[in-house]
Amino acid sequence: MDDKTLLELLIRTQRIGEFLMAETDTSKAEKRLRRLIGANNGGVCIWLAGRFSRYQYPRRLANAKQVDQDIRDSALELIVDSAIGDEDVGNEFTLKKARRFNADYVLPADTVHDGDATHAANVDMVEQASEPRDPTVIPILQPPYDEQYTAYSDFYDQFAVIALGGIRNCDPDTQIAHLEQARDLLPGKTRHALGVGTKLKVLHRLRQDPELVDWVDTSTPERTITNGEVRDAEWDCRDELVSGFTLPKGEESTTVRARFAYSMAVMMNYLLSPYADGAVFDRFDDQQTIADVKERTPTSLSLKMGTENSDTATTTQQTLGDAAG
Repeated sequence: MDDKTLLELLIRTQRIGEFLMAETDTSKAEKRLRRLIGANNGGVCIWLAGRFSRYQYPRRLANAKQVDQDIRDSALELIVDSAIGDEDVGNEFTLKKARRFNADYVLPADTVHDGDATHAANVDMVEQASEPRDPTVIPILQPPYDEQYTAYSDFYDQFAVIALGGIRNCDPDTQIAHLEQARDLLPGKTRHALGVGTKLKVLHRLRQDPELVDWVDTSTPERTITNGEVRDAEWDCRDELVSGFTLPKGEESTTVRARFAYSMAVMMNYLLSPYADGAVFDRFDDQQTIADVKERTPTSLSLKMGTENSDTATTTQQTLGDAAG
């Protein structure tokens, strides 16, 4: 690691520490939330992906088509990524938006499961991001990671942070196997698992072995509330006790949804922190996917926004107690 890279990492670490421990006029409740989000800083750091900007969160990831000044202002650190599946969003456009909004990091426009094409994109982004104030490029590897890394090791050896792509749609066991390979392949480097999601088995493994990966990103909190759902401790949506969960619509209703998303982000941090008792992981240790958990949970609770179901919907006269009974 060269002196410039080391200095950048030290500065960013200091900024995060100041955010978590700042002795300002911030309320005690807010300080507790900040410490909770930072409770697993010695292990896995969670980057939130999405476009809600109506809450503060230290680490955000936004794609180049959605990033704006509000998102930049809502985070201490920002990664700008290309838009997945959008061939019009290449390195040039992504870097342009990263520069415009003063991103800390930028991800090249990779090609899923194509190590050579992804390597070419990595090299191209490094060549373009040559200005002194440009964001730090995080190169991406595609599985099997050892093949791409070994073929171009002289190039990748220069980076302190490397992203692990190509595992978004893998089953939990395959994701874990790829992360284990990357840990052994890249000792001493910060490893960012792209799109690892919130599969319970993976979360359990991260809690057991926080050195498996350093950073993960997830869009689940924002995507879930946008779809009218709320996650519980098993990170699942339930569908028997209460149905027809609704949020108000109208001016500033996005602020309400954003706060629900923030609460789910806090819960994910909590599940990976030393504070949670881990009982949910013990109970569902043999499950591989959230769907498995949902199938085998005896009393499930789905909170769907605007759902109408003649068998389970509550009337406007019913209370929550009525619905539970």
